[in-house]
Amino acid sequence: MNTYFTAIYWKSLSDRRRILRTLMAALVLPALIAGPAYADRDFDHRHVVEVRRGFPDHYHHAFVGREHFYHGFRVWRPYGPRYYGFGFFYDDVAAFAFLGFTAWALADYAALDEAQLRAHEDAIVEATSAPINDPVVWNDGGASGSVTPIRDGHTDDGRACREFQQQVTVAGKTEQAYGTACKQPDGSWQIVPTAQ
Repeated sequence: MNTYFTAIYWKSLSDRRRILRTLMAALVLPALIAGPAYADRDFDHRHVVEVRRGFPDHYHHAFVGREHFYHGFRVWRPYGPRYYGFGFFYDDVAAFAFLGFTAWALADYAALDEAQLRAHEDAIVEATSAPINDPVVWNDGGASGSVTPIRDGHTDDGRACREFQQQVTVAGKTEQAYGTACKQPDGSWQIVPTAQ
């Protein structure tokens, strides 16, 4: 009787080993076959923003100061080209929810043309709803950038907040910054100071 149960136990252990080997092969072989491409699989989830060189028919270039106000809301672009709107929203009315991000500027913006800066701003727009740690990227010749949401949170009064990392590379030089923005009751995003 004991021999019978011992045989079943060993047969069962052998089955477990065989199943374990099969599972390991199923998990490891794809990585070995695909090589580095499999290791970079996280990048498959990136959102890619296409740099748009043309402008909508209704768009007219107009001189805009480094700072202007829209419905009492400060729009400030200390670096780079000056224009209305944000990202691929070509006027302040459409861009209202995202105008607060103009306060989160990098000095390297000065080296970008309008199409590149609008692509970077559109990456910021997409990052407000992208999954955490999924970068939103753009690339245009010697310039590229990314915006990655890295953490979600909320204020004491329940407003949604998000922490972002942005990065801009121009002519091989990279600048990056972290910032936190919270959604206001009117639906707009506002950069908030972070504790030092």
